[in-house]
Amino acid sequence: MADLIPLLEKYPVGCTDEERMKVESMTRSLMSGMYMREDRYRSREWPKYFWRHNLGLAVCKPMSIAVGASASFSLEAAERLQQILQRNARRARQYLDRLSLQAKCDLYSPERDEVLFGLFARLTRLYILLMEDPNLWPRDIAGVLLRCLADTAITFTYLVKCGRDEDFELFRKYGEGQEKLLMLHLRDSYPGEKSLDARDAKAMEDQLGWFAPELMDIELGHWAKKDARKLAQMAEMEKYYRLVYTPMSSELHGTWMSLKYSNLCCCSEVLHRFHRLPSYSEPPAFFEFIIAAQGMFEDCMRMGVTKLGYPSAEEQMEVLAWESGEAKPGSPSE
Repeated sequence: MADLIPLLEKYPVGCTDEERMKVESMTRSLMSGMYMREDRYRSREWPKYFWRHNLGLAVCKPMSIAVGASASFSLEAAERLQQILQRNARRARQYLDRLSLQAKCDLYSPERDEVLFGLFARLTRLYILLMEDPNLWPRDIAGVLLRCLADTAITFTYLVKCGRDEDFELFRKYGEGQEKLLMLHLRDSYPGEKSLDARDAKAMEDQLGWFAPELMDIELGHWAKKDARKLAQMAEMEKYYRLVYTPMSSELHGTWMSLKYSNLCCCSEVLHRFHRLPSYSEPPAFFEFIIAAQGMFEDCMRMGVTKLGYPSAEEQMEVLAWESGEAKPGSPSE
């Protein structure tokens, strides 16, 4: 500020071009600050008029740029990566087939084994889908699958490490209660409608078992009466909860951060303040999404082998490495 006074004394003819620009810039800042304190400028009518008027002066220029994506795939790198992932998906499918033939199940009380089998099969299917189909790799779709995968991995690990007999019963009863709730909605509120899998209320009631629906409780909260964060803590899966489950919930629910990164693009017209526009352009694909999916699947597979007596894999997964912007196979995981 002290430098401004001698420059003002010389302004405008006694200043160099650089000094004149400095005076004008500082003066604008000072006057804007003073005007903003006055009541007549608090409504900000001029800036509102200025920016809104610009929309009629210049057309929007949508600009689709994958900002913040990890190193982009070259065509050759993408092809090599896809081959690696397809081999890993084949190994996962073969392992699930082997598990269904060799895993031991308590036939007297199969509920615990059936729940764990179902969770592991769901985990495997989600993993295989993501590995085999590049159309599922863009951020928004991959994020939804990763969120589901993380939810399943946390539940599976929690039940393996901490699950009591009553937890498996709660898990089953929660699902049956949700089925009963849908049946009641169809019967009482929408008698002419059917469920998305083409069942009416009578068909659902028959499948639930004659008078059994009347005895079923409906749980509207979490099946374990704990939130996902607590389950992750108890299962020692906080890493996946914090780095996958929580951030990918944005993609699942379509909150602002998902829309910002996946469904909007910037307008490159300067007069439009770089506002955002709706876009159908493909969101960026992140190599880290694939790494996370494989990590969760392998962790759960090791958990099944060490804690549940599941058979060991005959072929180890190929490790995914990233060097100089290209995906390369590493040594088999242990």
